[in-house]
Amino acid sequence: MRIKPTSCGLFGTVGVLAFLIPAPAQEPPRYTRWENYTLSNGMPDDKVLSVAVDGDRVWAGTRNGLVLIEGGRIKKVFKPENGLAGRVVTAIAVDRNTGSLWIATFGGLSRYSGGQFLNYTSLASGLANDIVYDVAVQGPYVWAATAAGVSRLDTRTGEWSIFSENSAPLLAPQAVAIADGGGRMYFGIWGGGVVEYDEVSKRWLNLGGNIHQSPTGKQRRLDRFVSAVAYHSETTTLWAATHSGINAFDGLQWRNYTTASSGAPPSVTNTIRRRANGLWMCTDQGLTLFADKTGTWITYRRGKGGTGVITTRSYGKSLTEETIQTSLAHNEVLNLAFQKTDIWVATAGGLSHGMVGDLASGAGRVAGRPPVPGHGRSASEQEADLLQSATVNIGFFGPLENSAESAYGLSMLRGAQLAIEQANATGGYRSGGEEARPYVLKVHNDSAQWGASTMELVKMRFDEQVAAALGPIDGESAQVMLRATEALEIPTVVTGATDSSVRETRVRWLVRILPDDRQQAAALAEYAFKQMKLRRVGVVRARTRAAQVGARAFFLEAQRIGNAPVLEVELGAEAEEFSAQLQALRDARIDGLAIWAEPTEAADLLKQMRALGMPQSVFGPSRLASPLLVAHAGPAADGLVAVCALDPTREDPRWLEFERKYRLRFDEVPDAFASYSYDGTMLLISAIQRAGLSRTGIMEELRNLRYKAHDGVSGNVRFDGGLNNVAPITMTRVEGGRFKYWKPERDSAAQ
Repeated sequence: MRIKPTSCGLFGTVGVLAFLIPAPAQEPPRYTRWENYTLSNGMPDDKVLSVAVDGDRVWAGTRNGLVLIEGGRIKKVFKPENGLAGRVVTAIAVDRNTGSLWIATFGGLSRYSGGQFLNYTSLASGLANDIVYDVAVQGPYVWAATAAGVSRLDTRTGEWSIFSENSAPLLAPQAVAIADGGGRMYFGIWGGGVVEYDEVSKRWLNLGGNIHQSPTGKQRRLDRFVSAVAYHSETTTLWAATHSGINAFDGLQWRNYTTASSGAPPSVTNTIRRRANGLWMCTDQGLTLFADKTGTWITYRRGKGGTGVITTRSYGKSLTEETIQTSLAHNEVLNLAFQKTDIWVATAGGLSHGMVGDLASGAGRVAGRPPVPGHGRSASEQEADLLQSATVNIGFFGPLENSAESAYGLSMLRGAQLAIEQANATGGYRSGGEEARPYVLKVHNDSAQWGASTMELVKMRFDEQVAAALGPIDGESAQVMLRATEALEIPTVVTGATDSSVRETRVRWLVRILPDDRQQAAALAEYAFKQMKLRRVGVVRARTRAAQVGARAFFLEAQRIGNAPVLEVELGAEAEEFSAQLQALRDARIDGLAIWAEPTEAADLLKQMRALGMPQSVFGPSRLASPLLVAHAGPAADGLVAVCALDPTREDPRWLEFERKYRLRFDEVPDAFASYSYDGTMLLISAIQRAGLSRTGIMEELRNLRYKAHDGVSGNVRFDGGLNNVAPITMTRVEGGRFKYWKPERDSAAQ
C-alpha cells in the first residue's frame, strides 16, 4: 500500500477526526438560502441521483434523464430518444481537458461532446456491463464502475481494458464507486470492500475485508458493502462510505466512525466528498459536514412546512438546532457538487441549490418558475403512469429458461399466477367508486447475467408501469436488484433468493419472505454441534456464489457456537468425480459434513461418500430438501438432514386449500418456491389495495409489517426490522427414501 501513513495518534476525546486532517484556515460555509428544482418547475423526475458542475453549467442526472441548468434555468433535458445511452443517470464526470461530459447510466456509458452523444455498451465496446454506477476521468483514461467489474477506456487509442473477478482482486462483481488518488485509482466494490490500482506498477491491491487489530485490542475493519470512496491528497487519506458508517484508511489501518465514538449522525451514507473545509457526506438523513477546525458535525435537513433545520453536534457537547426559512428538497441526499461558494445537492425529492447567506434571507429564485414545455410535470402527477393505466401491473423476475434454476423459477411463476388469478376472480383492484382494474403479471426471465436484473427493472418501471415486483431466486441477481430498487423505487418482494448478505445492506425497498442462509446456517449449526454433539465438521461447497455465501454463513455460525469447521473443500467443475475432496475430508477425521451444493451434485457426492465407507452425518441447506436428491442418490440419501422452508405434510387449512387449488390448476405438487411466491404476491396485492396506486405508499404498507407475523400458505412469516422473514425453521431427514419433517425444540418454543 503506497498511501503515506500519518504520524498522528489514536482518537481524541473531542475532534476525533482531526488527527487525520490539518485544520483549515477558513470557517466552514453556512448554506442558509436554498432553491429547489423539482417536477413542478421543469425537472423530468424528482429523484436526482447525480450532479456535476462545469463552470457556469450544472448537470443533473435523474431517474428519468439528464438535465442541463444554465443561469439558474433548466435549458435542456436529454433522454434515450435524444441519444443518451440510458434513462437512469447514475453519475456524471467532466473532462477538464477536452470539455467532454461522461455520463454513467443504466444502459451504458455516454460521452457528450459538441452537442452529440457517443455511446459505449457491452455489446458495442469494451464496457464490462451496461449497468454503470460511476465514471471518472484520469488524464487520458476514462474509468467506469459497472455491475460486472471495472472498465477503462484509453481515449488516445480507443482501447478498452476490463478488470473483473478473473483479472483483479475483486471479492464481488459490482464496482459502484471511483476515486482518483493521483496515480492510483480506488474502487468501491459492493460486497467486496475497496481495491486500489497503481498506474505505475499496473498492480491491484485489495484494501477491504481484512481485520486490522488496533493497539486498544479492538478489531476494526471495513464494511464490505461500500457505497462511495474519496481521496484526500494533502493527508493521503482514503475515505470509504458504507451503509454502516464512515471509514478512513491512513496507510496502516481502517478506522470506523460511529455515532457513539465520534458524534457522527446515525445514517446511511451514499456519497462522500473531501473539501478543504471538511468531509461532506450525503446521507439518508440529510447533508452532513464534518468541520475539521472545530471537530463539529453540521447537518442540513428539511423540517416541517418546508423550513430547514441546521443541526450542530460535537463529541461530548450538546446538540444545537437552528431553523431557516428555506431547505433541501428532501432528506435523502444522494450526491453533491460545488460551484464556487455554492453547493448543488441531488436528493430523492429534487435538485437543491444552496447559497451562503444570513438566516433572514428569503426563498430561492426557483419557486414558481414555469415548467419547460414537454418535460415538467406537477408533483401530484409524479406517479401518473400508475393512475392512468387500465391495469395494475406487478413485475415478475425469475429464471424461466436457459438456467439450471428454471424448475424453481417456473414454480415461483405459477405461485404468483395463482395469486393474481384469485385476486382478479374477487374483483381485482378496487378504489372508491372507480371501475375495478385487473391485476396483470409482467413476466421477465432472469438470464443470470450480471446487470440483467437492473435492465429488466428499468423496463418494468418505465415501459410497463409496474406498481411493485417479485423475484428473484439467484443471489447475484438479488444484489444487483437491491441497488436498482434504491434508484427506481420499486417495492420488491424477494420470494426465492436466500443470499444472507442482502440483509446487511439496509436497502429500504426490499422485503424478503423466504428464510435466508444465515437463518438456515444457524439452525444447522445448532443441530450439528448441540444436538448431534459433533466436534470435527467439514464443509464441502460448489463453486457458485450462492454456495460460497451459504458456506460462509455456516462457518460464522459454527464459530459463534465454538466449533469452527476443521476443513472446507470446493467441488470441481466436473460433477461426476469427487475422490480428491472426499480423501481430504477423510484425512481430516471429520465426524460430520455440511454440503452446500445443488441436489444432483450433492447426490453424486453422497453416493461416492457411502461407496468409500464414510458413515459420517451429512446435512445441508434447503436446496437439499428436494425430491431430485432422493431420486438421484437412492439409498445413499438416507440419514441426510436439511433445513427446509416448507413442511408439505402439515394439516394447516390454508396450506391444504392452496395445495388443492395449485394441483387443480397446474397438475403438480407445489413446492416452497411456489408457496412463498404465492404469499409474496398476496402481500403485494394487499398492500396495493390499502395504499392505492402509489409506489411510495405501497412500500410504506410493506414497512408496516416490521416486527409483525403473517400467516400464509407457506406457514407463519415473521418480519424483523429489516423486513426479513425470521420465522422458525423447519427441518427434515431422509428416511427410507422419504422426507420426515420436524420443528427443532428451540424453534418450537419460540412459536
